[in-house]
Amino acid sequence: MRSHVTRSRASALLLALTLALAPACDCGPAASNDPAAGTASEEAALVPVVDAPTAPPFTSPGTSGDVVASPLPHAVAPSEPKPSVAAEVASPKEIVWLKGTLEEALEQARKENKLVFVDFWTTWCGWCKKLDHDTYTDPKVIAALNEHYVCLSVDAESKIGAPLARKYSVNGYPTLLFLTTDGLVRERVGGYKPPEKFLPIVVQSAKPR
Repeated sequence: MRSHVTRSRASALLLALTLALAPACDCGPAASNDPAAGTASEEAALVPVVDAPTAPPFTSPGTSGDVVASPLPHAVAPSEPKPSVAAEVASPKEIVWLKGTLEEALEQARKENKLVFVDFWTTWCGWCKKLDHDTYTDPKVIAALNEHYVCLSVDAESKIGAPLARKYSVNGYPTLLFLTTDGLVRERVGGYKPPEKFLPIVVQSAKPR
């Protein structure tokens, strides 16, 4: 009898201790007596959980990071400005000298409606070299000769040039001749001429007569 009472007191003490600790234990929501609620819970448990797609990380251009934001599909890079027509037209770099005979120069001049310019020179002529260096490198002289003349350079002491020099009575160097398409002398210039004095002669000789 004594031992039964002791066990009863011990059980009561244990129950009281359990109830005292019960509020600290979060054991989930209480069970519902509603059968529908129980069925919904069971169905929810059977639905597989699918992770929602996550957006790719975004890093602004110019900042550090492994991912850089791509440009908009409709974004178009600005085009470079087109050069002006004046810039596209290259200025002449040098006089175009015909590599041929006087007869070929006259024939080409007739086809292109131009005149013929003939430069008689020799290898020992210092003024001829100065003409090449100073006058024939001037952009305005180059442009005028290329536009209005078929240009021919003749070594007056060569096998082909010597007879031609005698034909046109060339006695000094350089001698510069402006010829019509018939081979007639329109203008004769003897000796060296700087660009500023030579250019007016080129332009004047090209005018129709």
